[in-house]
Amino acid sequence: MSSNVHGVRRLEYDASAGTLTNRVDVLASIAGNGIAFHRDDQGRDNLYLVEGYVSSSDSSLRLSRLWRVVDQDGDGVFGSAGDVSVVIAWGIPRDDHGLNHIQVLGDSLFLGSGVRTRNGALQTFSGDSFGESAFGGATLTIDDLDAVGETANAAGFAAYPEHPDATAYADAIDGTAAGSELPFTTTATDKLRVHSAGTRNPFGLAFDGSGVLWFTVNFHRVNNAVYDRSVLDATAEGDAFQGSSHDDVHDQLFRAAARADYGYRNSNWQEAAMAQAAGFFTGVGDPALLTPAHSFDNLDQDGPGGPDLDSLHPAWNALHVPASPEGLGPSSALTGLDFGGPGLPPRYRDHAFVARWNGQNGIIDGLDYRDVVLVHPVTGAVERVAAGFNSPTDVLADAAGNLLVVSYYGSVWRIRSIAAIPIWGDAPVLGSLALAVLLALTGGLGLGWRGSRAAAASISS
Repeated sequence: MSSNVHGVRRLEYDASAGTLTNRVDVLASIAGNGIAFHRDDQGRDNLYLVEGYVSSSDSSLRLSRLWRVVDQDGDGVFGSAGDVSVVIAWGIPRDDHGLNHIQVLGDSLFLGSGVRTRNGALQTFSGDSFGESAFGGATLTIDDLDAVGETANAAGFAAYPEHPDATAYADAIDGTAAGSELPFTTTATDKLRVHSAGTRNPFGLAFDGSGVLWFTVNFHRVNNAVYDRSVLDATAEGDAFQGSSHDDVHDQLFRAAARADYGYRNSNWQEAAMAQAAGFFTGVGDPALLTPAHSFDNLDQDGPGGPDLDSLHPAWNALHVPASPEGLGPSSALTGLDFGGPGLPPRYRDHAFVARWNGQNGIIDGLDYRDVVLVHPVTGAVERVAAGFNSPTDVLADAAGNLLVVSYYGSVWRIRSIAAIPIWGDAPVLGSLALAVLLALTGGLGLGWRGSRAAAASISS
């Protein structure tokens, strides 16, 4: 597992016993929120990691980089003597957000990259006004990992130096630097380029059983009227209670598609001729070309020409209820995503399981999310399946039909699939999914979802 505090740690997992043992600190010096594995065409195991860092030329400039660690000697221990560790892409502008979750399918890598600004425009917590970068608010990809060399910045671009000064940093972000447009325009299979754009902070990527990429998005933390990319007007839409989560726009789940425009703005690049010529930001001129969120998000995609009309939904302009959700909720801080595999009962196979936790940003408008919800892959309907966590930050389905939920503060929880035991006179329903109500702070045990009995355990802390 990867941590932005402790770096990379390895544990041995016994799915049948529900235990994690023999913790080893593997690469404590590389700290981030993304980790993935790939076996290359030479039969070597490769570990990919993301890391945030600051420029040695200007400590106020924050950046992201992508590491590759090769188990050259085949001993199963990454970072040991003789292994190859190299940054294959550096200088990626960040501030509020940066590179995060990684997924690998075949020989292709996919990576989430949040906006470096607060809202896709000029606002950053550090106060600079450089705007949004070409990498910001996007899903990134390397088409062929085997084509990427083992030299520094082999998958990166010269316009994005490893340790820029303020001028080089600003020039790369606003498109002044030659080659700063390459994340949109390159077709090189060995480069880290934009797969699709128009999001705020994609934080959670996963493939379903058919190999389709999905991702969750943290949509907003401030009044959406400030940055609503509407072709009609800039007024706020559908605010139920006039609070800090103004507009009540929900965090989102998308099915990824190459060059899709998901509707969030990138002020520096969305109207750039080179980006548009490469097929990006198609929704700027025609909202009918925007890709809508998979579940209700309380956001009409810019009026009658848009692909969805959530204003017709019963939950429009209504207070979200985390326990019985319509959509994924405003400012719910989606932190992890995975799809139920063949080990789960048939009703839940290939459904999306999403972790929600807004504790790190404070409770907004009284909406407290510390749970895991289920999203139907066809209808987008959302159900809460487990709650009472302290700080769930990721979810992972194992081959045995369990779900592992990791806590920001160090615990890993297992949600176990068991046959439903009839209670209150119900008839047996074999093979149902029993998901516990977990009390991470007390280790308590409660009744599971839909009246089934459930077992739960904290398996590491």
